[in-house]
Amino acid sequence: MRANLLGTLAVLAVLATLTFGLPAVNRALPAERSLPAGQELAIGYGVTITPPVGARVDVTRTLPNRGVLALVLHGLDFRAEAKTTSDGVDGLASRLRTRVQNQRGVQVTGDLREVHTDAGVRGLRGTFSSTGRDGIYAAYVSNGIGVQVTVSGTALAEQVGAVEQSLAGLRFA
Repeated sequence: MRANLLGTLAVLAVLATLTFGLPAVNRALPAERSLPAGQELAIGYGVTITPPVGARVDVTRTLPNRGVLALVLHGLDFRAEAKTTSDGVDGLASRLRTRVQNQRGVQVTGDLREVHTDAGVRGLRGTFSSTGRDGIYAAYVSNGIGVQVTVSGTALAEQVGAVEQSLAGLRFA
């Protein structure tokens, strides 16, 4: 009987730790990690980017093994996703535009315009808006690797130059 009681208490202690201890530790860890200026980050699939100065990695939404990098920049959400694709940049940009357009309350504004990375990789970029937020989306393809980027928030007008510079610095392996 005593052994059963000790076993039961041990199980209850483990359950209490899992129920209360782990969430407390999770809340204590920061969701964002600061970056040194000029640090190049891997998105995935051999693609790297140098985030704008002041950007922080959102560790809760970044999935390195799936090619997803999430940043926070002065009130902006910056998400870059790399993956293999058989589409060209036109098809990838069209799919991204549809995905953005299908978000509740979002309006795509204007047409896609051609952009290029510093290395000459062709991309297409568009804009969107929703209540109190503006955004840009962009798609690039090089050697079967596609990158889709969305950036949105209340401070886009102030940060658009830094965002464009960061996108121009995308590098494909």
